[in-house]
Amino acid sequence: MPYLEWREHFSVGYAPIDVQHRQIIELINYVYVLATRRGDSRSRRMVSLNALHANLMLYTRAHFAYEEALLQTAHYESYAEHEALHRAFTRKTAALARSFASAVDKPSTDLTEALHLLKQWWSDHILTQDQLYTAVLHRYHLPDIGL
Repeated sequence: MPYLEWREHFSVGYAPIDVQHRQIIELINYVYVLATRRGDSRSRRMVSLNALHANLMLYTRAHFAYEEALLQTAHYESYAEHEALHRAFTRKTAALARSFASAVDKPSTDLTEALHLLKQWWSDHILTQDQLYTAVLHRYHLPDIGL
């Protein structure tokens, strides 16, 4: 069973965003698999986690840019607040990246906390904040602007 599972109620009703959210959930699940996998040396696992976390953050930033461009185009009234949430999460995950990077040398790093943050933030953000803009996207019938 996946660590974080896509459910239909996560859908914002706009296929490109839903596809991106599904991809982010998959990346979080890969982080979980690597973090909990046994058999690999700790340092090998941590190097893999560092690379995967970096990819997750790159994809997240691209997703945020895409979503923010849509929201600006649609004149979303809560755009500034939504963008601020994205920036706060980006700062918080930068700290995670530093802890992943140092985990190779510090076996006491708590990956459980990092995984919980990723799972909780994305679940809450999709189910609360992103659901607030669905009507706006439908009203404007926005095309896929590409990622």
